[in-house]
Amino acid sequence: TNPNKFYDYYGSGYRAFKLKSNGQFVDTAQKKDIDFEGMFAKAEKEARETYRAVIKALGYKEGQYPRLTNTWASLVDKFCPDDGSEPTMTRDEADAAYKKQAAVKRWGDAHKQGKFNNIDVGFWSKVDDFAMSEDDYVKSQTIHSLSYGYVVNRQYFSRGRMGWWAISTGEMPAEQWDAQYKKFLDELPDDAELSMLDCHI
Repeated sequence: TNPNKFYDYYGSGYRAFKLKSNGQFVDTAQKKDIDFEGMFAKAEKEARETYRAVIKALGYKEGQYPRLTNTWASLVDKFCPDDGSEPTMTRDEADAAYKKQAAVKRWGDAHKQGKFNNIDVGFWSKVDDFAMSEDDYVKSQTIHSLSYGYVVNRQYFSRGRMGWWAISTGEMPAEQWDAQYKKFLDELPDDAELSMLDCHI
């Protein structure tokens, strides 16, 4: 069902489960037939490859990664506080403080030079997403989360609130959501039937 018109349409075939038996991808299957470990391993491998490619494109040596004094999220809290308190800087001041950081400049230069053309970093990605070790980056990718949310027993759970253009708000920390999702999957009985749908907000 679609209470409160949460989405305007949905479809299948955009995302799918990989079967243990033949490696095929399907929209619906029983838990016992789904190759979760293979899917998680593939997601982790892709995350590591993306991270290494980005670090190389930014010109860092192995073991090095971008360092930020101010993440964009921390600056947003200063010019648009969530708690309703008075801002401590303007949007323009925050933008200037963010852009003067060496790591942000590297990111911008790499984009201008086309170094990300063959790397799937995502349209909304920024250097903040890679300002961490490789292992921490992999954890941030919520490897065990197969979707943004899930429905079980008519209850909807999600990491945050999804809006237009895949922009979400109020997201819980990546590791917390990943752990919750993994627990949800682990506790399902083997004969539970799962379906994967793509819902358009």
